[in-house]
Amino acid sequence: PLKLTNPEGETQFFKVWEQVGVRVPHIIEEGRLDGNFYILMEYVDAPTLGEAYSNEEMIEKGIYFEMGQILSTMHTPETEGYGGVVDGKAEYSEFNDWLSSEYMERKFKYVEENKLLGDEQGSLSLVREILLKHVNRGKSSYCHGDFVVSHIFVTHPLTVFDPSPQFN
Repeated sequence: PLKLTNPEGETQFFKVWEQVGVRVPHIIEEGRLDGNFYILMEYVDAPTLGEAYSNEEMIEKGIYFEMGQILSTMHTPETEGYGGVVDGKAEYSEFNDWLSSEYMERKFKYVEENKLLGDEQGSLSLVREILLKHVNRGKSSYCHGDFVVSHIFVTHPLTVFDPSPQFN
């Protein structure tokens, strides 16, 4: 990693996704070297989607549709808890605790300050209410916290990397 605070759980999420058929760089070895975490993984010699294609080309080639299929597959393995990874487990056991966390409060503040919700979505408090009503069912999945075209290699099938792992 290029920084000392590598996200915990990255290899855990790669292994889970690989088991359900998502193409990720295969983990060869992980451990600590002089106290710093490292991951030795398969080298993927390919550009990212963002480097290789324009937005129009990705629409034309059905790449966004393929990304949606990959994301759906990534979310099939069930787990418990919400938020970041701490000691191999979810940071929060309850959805409401995660939704009220400092991390999520910053996200909600950003949404408000940048007026990202229009009249058709309703208020932010309504969004919270809907989320609590429909999401708080006990099970969560392994989510890629930064699923963007710059974190997907152009391979066949596409290769997902740099997960920013989150249980959601």
